[in-house]
This record gives sequence, structure tokens and C-alpha cells, in this order.
Amino acid sequence: MTVKLMLAEVRTKKGMTQEDLARRMGMSLGGIQYLEYSANTVKLELLDQLCTVLDCEPGDLLKKFRDGSEEETLLKRQKQRQERSTRMKEWWAKKRQEKQQKSENPENVA
Repeated sequence: MTVKLMLAEVRTKKGMTQEDLARRMGMSLGGIQYLEYSANTVKLELLDQLCTVLDCEPGDLLKKFRDGSEEETLLKRQKQRQERSTRMKEWWAKKRQEKQQKSENPENVA
């Protein structure tokens, strides 16, 4: 039996961003991202703190898997979400840069 931390799912249901959770937990954004995407184990004290901040029960954060195939599917989805998030951040950065360039070099209309 495998148990997986379902932090991203619970966090989004509560309407929190990773940044919000990191701030409320007193952790770095990278720490939250590690928990969501890579953590294989979690100390009980951390699980308790997550439950307090997210106002949930430990059973809400933990999901039991019978075999590795379900976990692999979940991990693939999480990786895809992370990749989409990265692409969106890059797209927004490009749009901001284009907007800044336009404001620095306005076209002269005569």
C-alpha cells in the first residue's frame, strides 16, 4: 500500500495559492513546491501543521493507493500541471516585456 500527500488538491479546494500556503506555514515557496511535487515522506508534525493551516483532517491530505499505477498517473498529472504553469509564467513574462518595450518606444503618429 502506498500513501500520497494530496496537498495541491486540498490547497486549491481551499482557494489558496502555493505562495499563500508558504506564507501561512512559514516556509519558502520552494518548500511547498517540494511537498506538492516531490516529497515521499512527511513528518507528523508537518502534517499536523498543514491540517491546521488548511483547516482539514489528515485523511483529507493523504490518499491510499493499492498499486503504483495510480500514483504514476497522479505524478504525471502533477508534472504536466507544473510544466503548464512554467509555460504560462514564461508567456506572461514575454507579454509584460512586450508591453514595456511598447511603452518605452511609442510609435509616433503624425
